Amino acid sequence: MQKGFIHIYTGDGKGKTTAAVGITVRAVGNGLKVLFIQFIKAPPTGEIEILKKFPEMIDIYIDIYRCSTSFIYGKPDKNQKGTIKSCIAEIKEKILKNKYDLIVRDEFCNAINLGLISKKETEKVSKILKEYTERYDLKPELIYSSYLKRAFSTAEIIGKNLSLAEE
Repeated sequence: MQKGFIHIYTGDGKGKTTAAVGITVRAVGNGLKVLFIQFIKAPPTGEIEILKKFPEMIDIYIDIYRCSTSFIYGKPDKNQKGTIKSCIAEIKEKILKNKYDLIVRDEFCNAINLGLISKKETEKVSKILKEYTERYDLKPELIYSSYLKRAFSTAEIIGKNLSLAEE
């Protein structure tokens, strides 16, 4: 498998998840298999709903995994933490069982910053993701750094290099 890069989109407002969907569509257009994981957000979300309008894409190329706790105000409760813990176990299994070319973890850093995902779990998932990249530079230390704590909204994309220069 050709290894690629990590894209992290941060900032307030709209566009991060939309950018992730755009790269997903581009990957599918190039015949790549995508795991699109969406943390926190409760369905429906417009970005995922538009993908569902193309069932042939979903059936063959895109595996959408929702890990919804709904939005969290203040600290997460026990049920929300339990939901995420179950999701992480299922996500690890999916990644190990399937050969994805691209993995999108929408709102992953938010889940960490809210205390839904522990540093230990982050490290476990990071070890698995090293297979997908030349360097997995998004180390837990960076995730827990003040930079990404300020960048509360994120979309992270892991996988093959999909730059225009390759076409």
